[in-house]
Amino acid sequence: MKILHAVENSALADNAVRKIHSLRFKDAQISIVHVIQRLEPLVALQAKTGHSDIITSFYKLQEDSAKEGLAEVAALYGKEGLSVESRVVTGFTTSALLSEAHRAATDLLVVASRKRSVIERFTTESICMSLLHKAPQSVMIVRDAPQQKDGISAILATDLSEYCDSAMRQLKEFVPRGIKQLLIVSCFPAPLCRALEAAPRPEAKQRSAEITAELESHNQTLAAHLASLGTRITTLVSAKPPQEAIPMLIK
Repeated sequence: MKILHAVENSALADNAVRKIHSLRFKDAQISIVHVIQRLEPLVALQAKTGHSDIITSFYKLQEDSAKEGLAEVAALYGKEGLSVESRVVTGFTTSALLSEAHRAATDLLVVASRKRSVIERFTTESICMSLLHKAPQSVMIVRDAPQQKDGISAILATDLSEYCDSAMRQLKEFVPRGIKQLLIVSCFPAPLCRALEAAPRPEAKQRSAEITAELESHNQTLAAHLASLGTRITTLVSAKPPQEAIPMLIK
């Protein structure tokens, strides 16, 4: 399995390193990459101003800083007993990461999420969201949350779609051996919840029971399919819409 960890800086990377180590992917080959953002306006002015030395020095400073940061992240992986390859690339962040992931035949893209300032949200795209929409690979977004000491607990939300089933097959192929417990959950879509609320009570109760039984049967099939991961798997069907049910489960 090939993992590409996009590193912005070593401080943000710490939790991602621990998360990757905790998941204990089988035969993981890890690469870390830092993208130096291309500054097209400065490059375009280079010939007119004659300030090529300034631009060259600026890129050299960025490159040196990137290599230093990657070395720190490589050391974090080393403390967890993992070896990595590192690389500095130049370009527009999302397209450069996608190109690097394609070149390396990456299976999983890992990126850290941080709270952006109001100006950043207004002037720049979210790299995490952009990768989610554009990457053909699986994407893992790591937030700066406390690491659980007794293993990873995960929620797997499914909606009966082929896309979701395909994602489950991918998860099984990744063989994450560090998940202690896994909850497979299905929720009623919001339009269905509204329709049931508007229906006569006996009819709504019967239909809700039928849908719950169908979703539970599907979740049990998924649980059997993922049994080889060696984790404790439970299933749940919620009659609430996902945006209400899942946050309650996380708490």
